Amino acid sequence: MDSSSHRADAGRRWNWAALNRQACFSYLIHGEILWVSKFRREGKWGTSIMHIDPNRLVSPHGFRDNSDIRGGVRIGAEGQALEYFISDSNPIDGLGNYNLGKGYTAVKPYGRTGRKLVGLYYDNEGVEQSRGISPFSSAVDSIKRQHELSDAMLKAALIQTLYTMVIKSDLNYESAMSVIGAKRSDNGNTYIDEMKRYQEAHLGYYDSLNLRLLIEGAKAIHLLPNESLEFQNTSIAGPEFESFHKAMAAQTGRGLNMSLDRYLGDFSQTSYSASQQSAAEASRSTDGKRNMVLSAWATDILTLFMEKLFIKRPELLPDGVDFWTYKDELTKCEWLSPNNIVGDQLKAAKASKTRLENGTSNLEKECALLGDDWRENLRQQRKERNYMVKLGLIDDNGGETAAGSIVRIKKERRAMA
Repeated sequence: MDSSSHRADAGRRWNWAALNRQACFSYLIHGEILWVSKFRREGKWGTSIMHIDPNRLVSPHGFRDNSDIRGGVRIGAEGQALEYFISDSNPIDGLGNYNLGKGYTAVKPYGRTGRKLVGLYYDNEGVEQSRGISPFSSAVDSIKRQHELSDAMLKAALIQTLYTMVIKSDLNYESAMSVIGAKRSDNGNTYIDEMKRYQEAHLGYYDSLNLRLLIEGAKAIHLLPNESLEFQNTSIAGPEFESFHKAMAAQTGRGLNMSLDRYLGDFSQTSYSASQQSAAEASRSTDGKRNMVLSAWATDILTLFMEKLFIKRPELLPDGVDFWTYKDELTKCEWLSPNNIVGDQLKAAKASKTRLENGTSNLEKECALLGDDWRENLRQQRKERNYMVKLGLIDDNGGETAAGSIVRIKKERRAMA
């Protein structure tokens, strides 16, 4: 399970860190992680895993979802998974033969020896839930509305950049009508007909001028008598867009279990205490999902490799210990996650020190918050201490030597300079 090797991947493309990243993205997009184990004769471990797009886990044609088969999973009487139907190609691509019994592979969860052959991991919130739901599903509607709002704001901004040129006449309506010869009569109102002819005549005149406006060096425009140009741009009220956009962003953030500042990436209006509180609220849900999904995924994969290891080298086990009997105890572990982002490192360090001093925490928990292993931390401290003794900076009891004091004084002087 060396993080720099590609032995864990069946395709020999991804190392352990990349597989972990793939699993995270699969959960975020599909709400579930799917893999199958592959046996390989070559290599150190003889086993590997292959991640599969959850879209390939579908019920074969001819089998409608019912109490026995749901979403490509055959369910037992107690709700356990009996078989997984994995298509030979991705249905989204529109390729392959999906007739009954063709284009699919039915894989049982475990082999004859109890070895796990396929793994499906999701956040099981429903009692009879058999497939996962993307964590983005609760925010899909608000995200769509936010995109529509952004498009509307963009169109409004484009409209505001347009100008309308109006040819304005000084004549009032009655005077203009009398000039063009329009009048009322017993046969009806001739104003409209005369106005149409008047506008058509003007339009022909201005078309012949090839009328256009240039920002610099505008060409001379020859207007008719008593006419002038007037420019108007579209005015759209904008303040309410900002407040509505903020409200939509807050709703989307709640759907994604994120505060508004974390969703927008703008912490300019957020205090340190508020940011830490929002991070604590988010980590409470994130830690639960990580333990439910990602930790279970990683532990099962580790178990696959430990099975092969102890089959090949049983002498590594303690005397009298059978791996299959104590499998759960031997594979029990905790997976460290990346450390949470801290806004004020000094306050976080003081809080950690206080918890250690009053006994409400321990070195294992504090190192886990930083994404470190407390054992590796202590080993590194011992390595550094031994090296300092070797250089003569401290003595065997940890006291400062003369050489060490000289080095410290020089550092203090450089800091004060």
